[in-house]
Amino acid sequence: KTTTYLMAAARAARASAAHEEALVHLENALSLWEEQENPHIADLTEQKASTLMSLRRWDEAAADYRKAIALYKNAGAPVKAAKASTWLALLYGWKYDVAAFFRTSDEALELVPSSEPELRQRLLSMRASSLSLLGDIEGALKIRAELKIGDDIWTVHFHVHSMQFPLAVQIAQRVARTCREAGDWWTAADAGAHTSWIAYCGQPAEAAKDIAGLLLQAEKIGHFDAALLCKWNSAMVAAANGDLQRAAREPLTAQTASELESRHLRPTAYTWVREPCSPFRDTRNSLEFVSGGTRRCRNHSRPPSASYRQFPRITRGDSVRKIASWKVRATC
Repeated sequence: KTTTYLMAAARAARASAAHEEALVHLENALSLWEEQENPHIADLTEQKASTLMSLRRWDEAAADYRKAIALYKNAGAPVKAAKASTWLALLYGWKYDVAAFFRTSDEALELVPSSEPELRQRLLSMRASSLSLLGDIEGALKIRAELKIGDDIWTVHFHVHSMQFPLAVQIAQRVARTCREAGDWWTAADAGAHTSWIAYCGQPAEAAKDIAGLLLQAEKIGHFDAALLCKWNSAMVAAANGDLQRAAREPLTAQTASELESRHLRPTAYTWVREPCSPFRDTRNSLEFVSGGTRRCRNHSRPPSASYRQFPRITRGDSVRKIASWKVRATC
């Protein structure tokens, strides 16, 4: 009964964005089961990992996800192990650790039993999105052609990576609504942040109307990437309104800059100082700068500016197939 109470208290605390309080509840619950074999331990450990992720304590979260996965395997719970592996893969993806991401997602796919075809499809959708992020649009299209599920958050990501912003926004709106109704606030924040790409569709005023609320939602649950995307697109809105100084300043608050540094994304921070102005100023000079930013990314798995080198072509409305033919590859 005590464990059940503490787990409920932790969920309530997280719902109120009191992540530190939730962590205390979970650690207290785990202390009740020290050196004992109990199915609660794996669930508590996974919840702790999720809470640590909201607190942006990435390494600790990864360690607890790995522990939870091992406990689920030992308990004969492959589906739970696969789902925890999915979150661990995402964490590696957010840290731009490509090798760890693909290794962990492969392990998740191996764990999924034949009785869970939808989970396997979701994992494949995530893999397709990851390939498109790396510039392998054709590889992503091949995987997506075999999928038999409806639109999900990875469909949104794929369309963003392939520069199909109007379609990405439409799907993101549906996914965000569905996730909110299901109580999946993490994915809802992710999808909601991607609706702000409407700023790229000639509707900066529409983006400005919602972006503050979307940012607040993302920060409340500790979704760093969704919050960062909101800040980035807020900069695009400022640039569209002619406020180029704010556009250059918006993404790089002190907190954002320090977190980019802690996640080894300094080239992203450096590039974003200038990129928001690229569609509204001298595109040629912006592209020269972005190419320089690419060279500065030699120690990173993906140049953050790779897709933005294609801005002149994007604005002409080229199709996803044509974009794939440009072969924007992660060669740094």
